Amino acid sequence: AKWRTAQTGNINLALEQFEISANIDQQQANLRAQVNGSQIGQLEVDVQVDPQPGDRNMSGTVKLNQFDLHPFISLLPELDRLAGIVNADTRIEGTLEQPLFYGQVSIKDGELSGSSIPVVVTQLQQNIELQGQYGEIDGSYQLGSGKGTVTGQIHWLPEFTGELNIAGQELELTYQSMLRGTLSPDINVKFEP
Repeated sequence: AKWRTAQTGNINLALEQFEISANIDQQQANLRAQVNGSQIGQLEVDVQVDPQPGDRNMSGTVKLNQFDLHPFISLLPELDRLAGIVNADTRIEGTLEQPLFYGQVSIKDGELSGSSIPVVVTQLQQNIELQGQYGEIDGSYQLGSGKGTVTGQIHWLPEFTGELNIAGQELELTYQSMLRGTLSPDINVKFEP
């Protein structure tokens, strides 16, 4: 399959399976999707929603198996490099207005660089444990020869809030050959509405 995303960007994917189905009746709306290919891995979505007015209860699963980010670099023209393998085994509950997410999401061997960002991120290893109304984040990364960590929590209910700790030793920053430096941060970032 060839997906055209912009006038200059295309995604060319050889897919073995691409199925999307939606069934809606008065009792339930069902959405199922399966995408599978040697270049991108596997994506499975199975979500049910109560279409009746009111709470609109929902349930379902989203699974990613060896999902490769690299083929999607053309969606981000400011990047020169995008890599990483995403695995996820998640469950969705709650309502459309107050969704609850459970399960795990991981990114392994992530890489990110581009002329518009002052860092070259390599060896990104990130785990997210979804606990209903929030997610626990724990991971590591490398900037140049310096290594760092990112830990914390992000809440989406009852409001979008979070607290992260970003730490590292001798992290290398470079911006278009004009700026070079190292940074050893230990920063706590808190955000709330």
